[in-house]
Amino acid sequence: MVKTQKQEAGDNSQQIQADTVIVHSGITEERVRSIIDEKLPLVLQNYSIEAHSIATERIEKFADNLIPKLVKLNLLEELKDPSIQILLSETQKTAASTEREVDYGLLSELLIHRVKKGADRKIRAGVSQAVEIVDEVSDDALLGLTVFYCVLKIIPNNGRITEGLSILNSVFEKVIYNSFS
Repeated sequence: MVKTQKQEAGDNSQQIQADTVIVHSGITEERVRSIIDEKLPLVLQNYSIEAHSIATERIEKFADNLIPKLVKLNLLEELKDPSIQILLSETQKTAASTEREVDYGLLSELLIHRVKKGADRKIRAGVSQAVEIVDEVSDDALLGLTVFYCVLKIIPNNGRITEGLSILNSVFEKVIYNSFS
């Protein structure tokens, strides 16, 4: 079967003719990296020349922590949302101001949580506030919050109190041990 097509157009027009058109409008890992890089000048504009390289290095460590998680969870497309990009800028500012490697992981987890649960305004507000203070929370305070969360949320329910207490003891030993190692 022979197909014949004919196109006519006027001045300053553009014509495209194709049998099959595949349009891929998704965000790739490279595009996410470029979005992060696009935000850098805005984030770094208030730093001195001396602080600029340190801040850039810290933001790159944060990006190296964040991007694989976004890829693994298939959340790259969510970076199209302007509110996520604003939060990304805020997480970059906090990453630039902290020297603790663990904070980059915490910031990436907060951003991912916001992406997943973004429709809930309480979560939006909580994540935004948490991003602002990540570099101000001490390790001891974070440990205390973790233990408090475990006390509230982990409830052994097998019916044997000694087994339940043993499980809780094991959990708390791991939480506390990991914080001091």
